[in-house]
Amino acid sequence: MEIILDSILISIEIVFLFLYFFILGIFFRKTFLQKRTELGDIVETNILGFFFNFLFLGIINIFSPTYPFFVIILPICLAHSIQDILYFIKKIQIQNNSCLLIFLLLTALPFLFWISNLGLAELKYEPIYHIQKVRWAQEYPLIPGLANLSLWLGFDSSLFLQIAFFDQIQFITKIFRSFSGYLLTLGFLHFFAMPAYRFYKDIEPEMSDIIKILFTPILINYCFYLHPGLDTDLPTIIFGSFVSVELFRNIFEKKNNLSFLLICLCLGFSSKLSFLPTALLTLFSLFYYYSFRFIVHKYENRIIFICIILGFSLQLFRNVVLTGYPLYPFKHFSISLKWKVDEIEVEKIAKDIKSYATGTTANDYNINSEDFKKRKSEWIKTRLFVQHRRIETLYPILLGLIGIAYILFRRLANLKELAAFLLPAIGQLAMWYFISPTSRFAVWAFWWVGAGLICYLVKDIFSKKYLPIFTATIVIFSFSIHVIDSLGQKKNMLVFSPVSQKSRVPNSFVTITSTKLQINTPHNNKPCDDCSLPCSRTPKDNLTLLNGNEIESGFHLQ
Repeated sequence: MEIILDSILISIEIVFLFLYFFILGIFFRKTFLQKRTELGDIVETNILGFFFNFLFLGIINIFSPTYPFFVIILPICLAHSIQDILYFIKKIQIQNNSCLLIFLLLTALPFLFWISNLGLAELKYEPIYHIQKVRWAQEYPLIPGLANLSLWLGFDSSLFLQIAFFDQIQFITKIFRSFSGYLLTLGFLHFFAMPAYRFYKDIEPEMSDIIKILFTPILINYCFYLHPGLDTDLPTIIFGSFVSVELFRNIFEKKNNLSFLLICLCLGFSSKLSFLPTALLTLFSLFYYYSFRFIVHKYENRIIFICIILGFSLQLFRNVVLTGYPLYPFKHFSISLKWKVDEIEVEKIAKDIKSYATGTTANDYNINSEDFKKRKSEWIKTRLFVQHRRIETLYPILLGLIGIAYILFRRLANLKELAAFLLPAIGQLAMWYFISPTSRFAVWAFWWVGAGLICYLVKDIFSKKYLPIFTATIVIFSFSIHVIDSLGQKKNMLVFSPVSQKSRVPNSFVTITSTKLQINTPHNNKPCDDCSLPCSRTPKDNLTLLNGNEIESGFHLQ
């Protein structure tokens, strides 16, 4: 009974998040886009609300903690958009929309309950800094030089702000478990439920619908590997996948979806810095393909363009405040500030990340040594051929190779369009290969190539009549992969013994620096987790505050 009640509670929280962002998204569409929302726009509207909440929290957190009373934004948006919400409800009553609603409920509700059940598994997060970043956002405004307290605290993500905000709302008790479930449910609606409806209703499918369905295997895979948790990889993968589909729609199907595409770019970048190659090269592809014509002079795009610039600038600004580096831990661009992290320290943590991503230690990381090259080669082979890694890398590569051969043989695509579409994915894969060969930094790029190229062959093989069979096959394949990967390992399809979510407060002592600053330090180099702030596993003796005893003033090294 307990597991059923806990699963229902997580389901309720996911639905609340969906409705919260949906209302904010309707407000955003009405205010900035001057558009009304149809039932088919529910995913896009949620993303708009997610983006609006990121901008709101990102600006607020510059001056104050993310207090729970900021939820007042919801009734304000609700009151302002009530007519559009009533219009949306009225449109559902139309027969065709009613069919779509029923179909979405029949497909999404089972997924919702399943993902809620998986949310009772062991929490997945980086204990070095994930929870600490949430606590800092809840208790303090943006802290200058926070990376001087711990280098890991210099890594920022809009995910931490969102979770920090919702974690304080009184009736939300499992946000660490339900937020990743919300993102996966949103992905399920976009990549499976919406296109599947078109297939089963015998509506003429678009190529982008097939691409969406082809992202289902990797989406299901990460239901097991990144949920429940606070990992910043999940939103990056979700938004990266969104970008791939939207870029395809824009280039090959001539859809006017630039506003939504650019917002997904901004959200991907604000979630994780490793998204940068995709963001930059997508913008380059748009400029290359449209020759600057994509920045049109419509009211909608001017407003969105300003919002996008604000979103990117906000994330860069937050990085500078935390570290002194806009692209931390990239050391080559910095701003001379009193709290700027020492360049040697930045280089050290960058080297730690690269060594982790190549299966080596920081001491062994020497890209010029023959021994390192050999170990890196062996490491990349494991990323491609180890059983549970194939779904991330090898399978989409094979799909891409078959797809490109078919496209070139049949001359199905303009080479300029194909280059514009593939460039961001290739750039991300280049970063994966040369800098960080671990799939979580580029998995969306692998499937970008695989799904984006094989879709032509799929459409020719499966006529409109047989696309429902193709959809069912993809679902079976998605879960079969997990069953195969589970052989010899304990990986359950359902959770029968929930793992309790308790505060993880390590035993700690107070370190007093030579500057009289008191810092909580866990015993035995344990992670800080829910330890009281400020906390550091390795506090520096010359660490001090910028202004007397005020933590809000920030940290620097004497």
